[in-house]
Amino acid sequence: MLITAIFWIYVFTVVYLYGWYANRMLSVVFQNPVKLPLLLTWLLGLVLLTTTASFFSLFMPIGAWFHLLVILGTVLILIYFFKTGKLSLSAFLEVAKKPHWLTLIIGGLSILTLLEVSTRIPSNPDSGQYHAQAIRWIESFGVVPGLGNLLTRYAFNSSWFVSNAVFSFAFLGRGSFHLLPSLLFLLVVLSSLSSLDSLLKRDVRLSIFFRALLLPFAFNFLASEASSPGTDIPITLISWILLTEWLRIIEAKGEDHRITATVIWVIAVFCITIKLSAAIWLLGGLFVLLLVHESNNRKFLIVNFFLGVFILAPWVARNIILSGYLVYPFPFLDILRVDWKIPLANAISDVNSIQNWAKLSGKGYSFQGHLPLNLWFPDWLNHQTLVQKGILGILVICPIILTSFIIIPWKGGVFLKGFFRQYFPVYIFLYIGGLFWFFTSPALRFGYGFILSAFILVLLTFVFMIMNFWPRVKSFIGYLLTGFLILYQIYILVFSVELRTLPERLVYPADYRELPTEPCKLKNTTVLQPSSEAWMECWYSPFPCTPHCEPGVEQRGETLHDGFRWENSGE
Repeated sequence: MLITAIFWIYVFTVVYLYGWYANRMLSVVFQNPVKLPLLLTWLLGLVLLTTTASFFSLFMPIGAWFHLLVILGTVLILIYFFKTGKLSLSAFLEVAKKPHWLTLIIGGLSILTLLEVSTRIPSNPDSGQYHAQAIRWIESFGVVPGLGNLLTRYAFNSSWFVSNAVFSFAFLGRGSFHLLPSLLFLLVVLSSLSSLDSLLKRDVRLSIFFRALLLPFAFNFLASEASSPGTDIPITLISWILLTEWLRIIEAKGEDHRITATVIWVIAVFCITIKLSAAIWLLGGLFVLLLVHESNNRKFLIVNFFLGVFILAPWVARNIILSGYLVYPFPFLDILRVDWKIPLANAISDVNSIQNWAKLSGKGYSFQGHLPLNLWFPDWLNHQTLVQKGILGILVICPIILTSFIIIPWKGGVFLKGFFRQYFPVYIFLYIGGLFWFFTSPALRFGYGFILSAFILVLLTFVFMIMNFWPRVKSFIGYLLTGFLILYQIYILVFSVELRTLPERLVYPADYRELPTEPCKLKNTTVLQPSSEAWMECWYSPFPCTPHCEPGVEQRGETLHDGFRWENSGE
């Protein structure tokens, strides 16, 4: 836990400095200095560092030499800061500005809980199957032609794996740290605490209330993933951050939000490179850009277009090298002719298995083709928990109830009309995102960013309607929420502690599992595969390892860096 805390401080500082510098450059471009919120600044820095690392990975491993470049850049930014004196340290103290004593209690409980859950061995089985090995390939070689032929999931080119490789510190010889998800989680927790503190001081706005409620939802639905480098947790947390900032823009009328909207757009584009199912965030980013765009300002749109290209370009290049496709596994983008291309049939099979696995509750890997709604929906619904069914049911029923409230001529209807007139685009976007999730790959954890956000906003609609009738509720609603959160965090902490392994994790976080392997013979080389007792999980070591041995695959050259292809595909 000691190393985890040091990691948090170091990585936060480095990434924040890059984000601060990127914001300075945007301020020069738009000739409008704007102090961004801490979370947006940090995410902007992460986008800059990850995009740069993705570019460098085309030519070199993301290891010690690249990290030296990161440190050099940090030093140059600090020199620039000392020369200009422009860096504001107040953002580091966002939560610490005379916090309420109740906020401090919840903060202490939350951080202790996060330290506990984030230092364990990752519980996500996908981390064992391909997350950890994909990160190790990036650390060892950068990018390898046709790596997806060894295992198609290695071609699921997530920038989040590049981010983790940048800050894994594997070159120190202490294993590959997988603590970046917990740092992002921590920053969301601190942001929620800041909003909770505002509620206690009677600052009751939708953006404030929404962000405060993220705290219990984050711990309830995501805490178990805090130690895993998987892609579900960053997409959910980043979605929540973007939605909060979108609400803040709506509430702060009359201000110049061009830089904030640009940063939201940049992060929204970055989300696609983390997980393709987040592509709907392109629509959300466009909504925000149009919200602040002035019709005669072409420069604003041109700058945002090229920023999007800057982020996507190295990601597309990595896709091509890993799989032979512009975007894997979409077969309709099959325009390239390279010897390492993953066979088209395998790409189509991957698309079907991703979608049908979620629709048939983990049983649809082998089903190929389109599944009609009537064939999968009953089974899918039956496999949801009572809580999940309740959340989904409320999301279906509440719009009908709220619409009837608006139609009926009464005081509440007038309030709701004004409320929805202000926030309607956010609600529409969340429901569009929910429908996109439902009809593509409806595993609940894939849709938390939309489903839980919509659930919170729908509930808050009723809360704000109540406060409109009884304004006195505003004076104590923060205390009601805080009391609940204190009890909840105590409960979460007590039932999260793993006493058996706690002494081992007080200094270093738990490493990846290491399970037995056996040889996997390819056409002209041998790699490793999990033994029968390893449950198809390779984890990080030994290396290279593939959960599925494909005897028809061959090495393209004399070294692993030459990549892989199917036999005779180069003829």
